[in-house]
Amino acid sequence: MLEFDADFYDSQANVQFRLGMKTIKELNIQDGETILDIGCGTGRLTIEIAKKNLSGIIIGLDNNPDMIAKAKENIKRSDITNIQLVTKGILDYEPKIQFHAIFSNSALHWIQKTRDLYQKIFTILAPGGRLVAKYPQ
Repeated sequence: MLEFDADFYDSQANVQFRLGMKTIKELNIQDGETILDIGCGTGRLTIEIAKKNLSGIIIGLDNNPDMIAKAKENIKRSDITNIQLVTKGILDYEPKIQFHAIFSNSALHWIQKTRDLYQKIFTILAPGGRLVAKYPQ
């Protein structure tokens, strides 16, 4: 697990946030969808996804408990109620549902087992579902 100071990250990750906001547009969100945010960090982008999908379910996934704790704080302040947070890495995550869309911003490059990563993604992605991911350049 990578160690990040959640408060510091939240205050300094403006480049990642701007990139993520552009990436969210590429998701083509339809209201009522289930969407997974892999590596949700402090939840800022997860909240933005949820705002565009108020009758859907958004699941934020991160293996860092400090990031999830900060995400919970941010979500509580936002008054958004359709987000669930899970403290796990994607390779250990076993959802009971499939997702209409999977989103990840500046996170997937940290996962070393890329074959396992994409096998997992395409297992939990619903038929016709969308994967939208950005990597830092």
